Amino acid sequence: AQAVGLDMADWWTATGTSYLAQVPKARIADAVAEAVSSEAALSLAKLKKGEAVVKAEGLLAGTRWLPAPLRVR
Repeated sequence: AQAVGLDMADWWTATGTSYLAQVPKARIADAVAEAVSSEAALSLAKLKKGEAVVKAEGLLAGTRWLPAPLRVR
């Protein structure tokens, strides 16, 4: 990815379908904490997983957040 200048954030977005519904709720909160804020991540705590996925998708929109395997090292 580095050699060809590939930035996966140009091609992939964390959505409910692509990522959020496939991982545990704690990982969703971690992603929101990384990309947005700890306070935003805390707002997901009392939600059911489906609701957390929808809210997190909105919070992560436009942040260019990527899970670790898709990041350039």
